[in-house]
Amino acid sequence: MLSVIISKFVGDALGKDGIYTAWIQLRNYPALSNQHILDNGQTAASVMIPASKIFCVGSQSTLSELHGLVTTHTYYGFPVVDNGSLVGYVARERLKTAIGPLLAETQNDDTQSICSFVPPSDGFRGADLSDIVDDSPFRMRKEMPLELVISTFQKMNLRCILFTTPRGKLCGMLTKRDVVNLTNTGLGDLKGTLAHPRDR
Repeated sequence: MLSVIISKFVGDALGKDGIYTAWIQLRNYPALSNQHILDNGQTAASVMIPASKIFCVGSQSTLSELHGLVTTHTYYGFPVVDNGSLVGYVARERLKTAIGPLLAETQNDDTQSICSFVPPSDGFRGADLSDIVDDSPFRMRKEMPLELVISTFQKMNLRCILFTTPRGKLCGMLTKRDVVNLTNTGLGDLKGTLAHPRDR
């Protein structure tokens, strides 16, 4: 009993987090705590990655553009937009798998063929990739309180939230890793916390 009591006091002195929490922090995994976070009146607009810094897939893109996107960036996925309006979200691995056979059967001078991420009209001669698009990604308004946004990540274990205008225009994005970094550094000073989009 004495050894257990001493062990508990030593453990509490070194930290209240368990060994698994320590491993998560050591490995830099994007794990959200269940701790309730209070904001200071901030909204999602104050921390989201603006649309101008997000790498998106056009609703109709060339094969070469898609190949460059999946080889250059290692994000989990990309929003799909049509003239700025959010169409859906496509995972990078699904996109890479879908365009792989297309690249293999085309010649080097035929990589300008069009790939459509929305159901194409009759007579379309490109590749229809609309079946790999998640057309209902989780989205919010950028005016939502930051406290509610963080709570939504915690409760639903989301990978990302896309922020749109009432008319469906993509205006920003927030990922789970961004929220983890935000909660670890605190909400007091938000300037420059999310300077670059990553791990989408």
